[in-house]
Amino acid sequence: MVSSIARPLKADFLGRAFAPLSRHSSIVVVLILGFHAGLAWIARQPGILTEQDDAIYVLLGRALHGFQYRELFRIDRPVHTMYPPIYPLVLSFWSALGGEGFDWLVIVNIVSSVGMLALVFSSLRAVWSPGIALVCLAALATNPSLIDTAGGLRAEAPFTLFQVLALWTFTRVWARSEAVLAGAASIAAALTRSIGVTLIAAIGLLWLWRQQFRTLAVYTVVVALTVGLWLGWTAMAPEQVPGKSYIADAVAADHSPHAGAASLIKQRLTNKASYLLSIYLLLPGPGISSRAVDNVIGMLVLLAALLLGSPALFAAWPAAFLYLVAYGGLLLLWPWPVARFIVPVLPLLIPITLVGVGRLASVFRPRWEEATVVLVAGVLAVNGLAMVYGVSQRQRGCARGGPLPSPACLDEHQASFFSAVQHIRDHDAPNAIFLSGKPATLYLYTGRRVVSMAQALSQTPSDFLPFLRQQGVTHILLLAVMPFSDGMPASKLALGPMLRANCESLHVEASFPPLSYLFRLPDSGDPPDPIAACRAVDTYLKGQPINHNSGN
Repeated sequence: MVSSIARPLKADFLGRAFAPLSRHSSIVVVLILGFHAGLAWIARQPGILTEQDDAIYVLLGRALHGFQYRELFRIDRPVHTMYPPIYPLVLSFWSALGGEGFDWLVIVNIVSSVGMLALVFSSLRAVWSPGIALVCLAALATNPSLIDTAGGLRAEAPFTLFQVLALWTFTRVWARSEAVLAGAASIAAALTRSIGVTLIAAIGLLWLWRQQFRTLAVYTVVVALTVGLWLGWTAMAPEQVPGKSYIADAVAADHSPHAGAASLIKQRLTNKASYLLSIYLLLPGPGISSRAVDNVIGMLVLLAALLLGSPALFAAWPAAFLYLVAYGGLLLLWPWPVARFIVPVLPLLIPITLVGVGRLASVFRPRWEEATVVLVAGVLAVNGLAMVYGVSQRQRGCARGGPLPSPACLDEHQASFFSAVQHIRDHDAPNAIFLSGKPATLYLYTGRRVVSMAQALSQTPSDFLPFLRQQGVTHILLLAVMPFSDGMPASKLALGPMLRANCESLHVEASFPPLSYLFRLPDSGDPPDPIAACRAVDTYLKGQPINHNSGN
């Protein structure tokens, strides 16, 4: 039984079942890729909303037009240190051709997603068989998480393209030109999202294993002069706040005197069980059942499939296997489990799962293996299409292309933020300076600059307002679409509690139901309104604002 499970896939695996399609595989693949692009376009986001990452990427692209990499939305315009420059650079070139309209910029991500799927199909066809490649392509092209990534302005789509391009080169006959392409693509991936360093580690380990020492030496030098310099800059950056710096995120920990490195690693490993649930949902599986036992069974089947499918990946595509191990290892050590960090490796996880489920079925009946793979792929595709259809139905009344996202496209907290944006555009002076939890998005839509939230919240309550006045701040925008802790350590006050400590010195300029408020710092001729201001902050704090911030 063990040898049956560990055996490599047959060269004609699913070949007979898909023989009619295989004769016209190019046409079928093009149709599937076009269908994926169409789904991504239909289900695309209604614009730049409140996640903040998308606004930052667009503004960094704008800054690159002036040959700088600065945060234009801040009054001190610091050099940006969190997001690597490749994706903003791509947006900079693309926006130079057609402007910064969302529907124009999102084409970059849709094209990246289509290219990624084409490379995955080519890779799986080379390492396994045309039949399994076609089945996996169908499941991937209809995956709602990949469609959502393609339809937004996030770095995951180009990052996934670069990582698959690098891994694709190892499915070819090895040559120097392919080694150059693998190295360049992996460096581009790491300069698109910092977690791409795991791809660099995997490729370096593979070349070490193959004793390609000269190639590894050149690769190491080039990586040090590119990715190494970027990571060095991020490590030396003056602002190291969790949520705003990957270095700060990486070292975030319980700073109690009894917390050592071993206990910290143990703590981080033991709170990552949710990743298995994330994979179970992102595939997408049957979804969360009302009975806990059903979910446990589903995740156990998924775990068995991943364990049984991994040897087949290792045997046929060791570069991809090593990368998956390195990527997963870093996620296990990362302080917080974030479901969307799984999305870039779905192009590997879905094929492994399908093959693993087939192997699991073959334990009971060998002839069930191929039929099970097709059946499970079909379930994933149908479930994915149903979820994408649900998204498109919810967006039926969503008017696109306006100066601000239509209220019909938004939930109530997002709508309150954009109501505040509209008010600021219409009523506040262009030179007004703000403190806001969504500084990049606020600046993108209004042109009003902000001060650093981290610097403001590092003040004591008594020094908070004097600091803001020294910085020239005129307004404070308190939002429901922001992290409740604002990324600050427990020893510091978040914005809501900080305003509660100073509310008697503030004036409420406007409120935007249900939980967003615009405060004004009164000048000498404008007395504060302590009753209204304190009541507004209390309402906000009792409402427990939700987190609409993404942690890229």
